[in-house]
Parts: sequence; C-alpha cells; structure tokens
Amino acid sequence: MWDSIDEAEYNREQKDKFVEDIFEIAFGYNAINRDFSYQEVLDELKVKVVDAYKNTQILEALQGELVLEGEDATEEDYELSERLNRLEKELEESKSNFYEMPKWSMFVLENYGNGKSTIFECKRTTIDLDELSDDEEIFSKCDASENKRFGGGQWYEMVGNYCIVSVEYGSTTNYGYTDDDDPEEDDDPEETILYFRFESTGWDITADFQKYLGVSDE
Repeated sequence: MWDSIDEAEYNREQKDKFVEDIFEIAFGYNAINRDFSYQEVLDELKVKVVDAYKNTQILEALQGELVLEGEDATEEDYELSERLNRLEKELEESKSNFYEMPKWSMFVLENYGNGKSTIFECKRTTIDLDELSDDEEIFSKCDASENKRFGGGQWYEMVGNYCIVSVEYGSTTNYGYTDDDDPEEDDDPEETILYFRFESTGWDITADFQKYLGVSDE
C-alpha cells in the first residue's frame, strides 16, 4: 500500500535524479561525482543557454533574409539555405564531440630543453574527441615513477595538445628554472605531453576512452 513514507522516498529519488541530470547537462557523464559545486553548474548552464540562444538567433536571422519561394528566389538563396542547414546540423552534432574531463584528472607537461620544463595541473579541461584517432595508439600507460609523480593511480600519456578545446589551470610547477629564468609566456615548448587519469575514487570513465587507448589493461 502506497503511504506518505513511500511518497516521500519517491520524491527524494526523483529530486536526486533531477539534480544528477542537471549536473550531466552542464558537465557531462558522471558530473554529480566530479566535485562540481552547485554554483559551477549554474554558471555553466548559463553559458550553454546563452551560446545556444546566440547560435539559434544567428541562424534564424540569416534564414529570415532568404527568399525561397516565388519569382524573387535566386540560386544563391537556395545555396545559402543549404549551407545554413548544414551549419545547423554541425552545431548540433558538435555538442557531443566535446568531453569535459573530471576535475584534476589531467596534467600538461611542457618541455623546453636543457632539463627545463613546466607542469600545469588542470582544474578543468575540455577535449575534442574528434581530434583523437582510433587508428593508432593514442595513449600509453605511465610507469610507476610517473604515476607517483602525478599523485598515484594509473595515468596515461599522450604527446601533443591538439585535442584540448579549453583548459583552466590550477597549480604550476617549473623544473630546472631559477627565479630569474622562468619561461616566458610566448616561449614555444619543444614538446608537450598530456597526462590523463581515467579512473579515481567515485568515478571511472575508462569505458569512454577504451577505443582511444590502444594499450592492454593487463
């Protein structure tokens, strides 16, 4: 028999599910377990709403300028309409290409040569999955010393930062530099290596990257 206790439990479960869904809309898979605050979620949702509104308004404004019927329609109108339709489709598809990594799950290492390097700990990082190829080995497992260097757990490395869409850096550590010899912002590193962690307490995103790993989990 359905009673007030059952109803309260049901409402609590629905509320928890609602909050979980909102977190995932803002930051993607398993966001509820990735240490985002309610304020961060609200801020991100506002950005997404504004961006979506702007894109929609631009497309509608452009399409509103077209004449697609009657004697005034031109070949250029039809061609532009097709291009706008393709753009609208690309905008929709692009929403699923970006992957928000869990907080503190990535480091960026920039090597400048002569034993000098800079390590950036990333608070938030978004990567473009389209920039990752499953035709070759993308990630390789870090050894025990590298795992220890980045705080434990199993880390993976990838050469190049071409897949990064946006990044918010946390801490920065320079190696091999004196206080008067820090790297300049416009210095280009000789090599950039990304370090990823796909599994930690409370979250496991290994499955989302399995096809990119190209390495055995044995």
